[in-house]
Parts: sequence; structure tokens; C-alpha cells
Amino acid sequence: MEWYQLDKSRIVLEYLRVTKSYPDFKLIKIDKNIAWEGKVNDIPEGLTEPPLKIRLIYPDSYPAAPLKVQPIEPEFPDDLWGHDWHRWKEGYLCYIRPKSWEITYTAADVIDKIRIWYFNFLAYKSKMVEKMPDIGKAEINFSKKE
Repeated sequence: MEWYQLDKSRIVLEYLRVTKSYPDFKLIKIDKNIAWEGKVNDIPEGLTEPPLKIRLIYPDSYPAAPLKVQPIEPEFPDDLWGHDWHRWKEGYLCYIRPKSWEITYTAADVIDKIRIWYFNFLAYKSKMVEKMPDIGKAEINFSKKE
């Protein structure tokens, strides 16, 4: 039996929180897992990048383990992974230190973090910041002249 069949109140909470904050996200089923799909569009000023379409996949051990976040589009170059880019080699996005995951986090919290992740990723890729922050949104000084 899957986690969402064992804990029906939790899946209701997940659904209510995501649909309230991110109504364009859709709950889907992939094999035996459920996942959310949707787009985030937090882009640094001055950049014209497409939104990031993602899939948040609930693991079997959810909520004890964090959701996996798979970027769908745009595609990222294979070499942009590792700690500098906050991406796992398998392509999943690293949005939280695994030891910092809390059982109370929901998919809506993860989407909040991915919005920040995408902003930071684009800022770093565009050389607006020297590195992606480990925590929080990158501070970009737009008044700074090159």
C-alpha cells in the first residue's frame, strides 16, 4: 500500500496547500507514484528565460523523505550538476539539504523552494552572482556597474 493510501489526511493537506498556492499545478500518477507537474517563473530582472517546468515526485517513504524534483523543460546541459549548480548527477534539483528535511514540509513548500532555486540558478548561470546560495534567494545588485 502506498503512503497516500495509508495517510489520506496527508494527501488531502498536500492537495489543498498546492492548489491554493499554485493552482496551475496538476496532480498526476506515474507508475505507482503520484507527482505534481507545473511551472515556476521567478526570473531575475533583465533576463528573458522560459519558465521552469518541473515534476515533484513523492517517494515511497514520504513524508519522512523529501520529494524528488525533476526538471522537464527547459533542458539543462549535462555538465551543470554538482554542488555549484545544486543539481544531483541524476538530474534532480537539490533544493534542501537532506538532513534539513522536515516531515511537516509539503509539496507547496517544495515549490516555494524551487522558485528560489530557479532564480538562483539563472542568476548564477548569467553571472549575476558569484555562486548559487546554499540557503535563500541570491541578492543581485542591479545598480552595480560593470
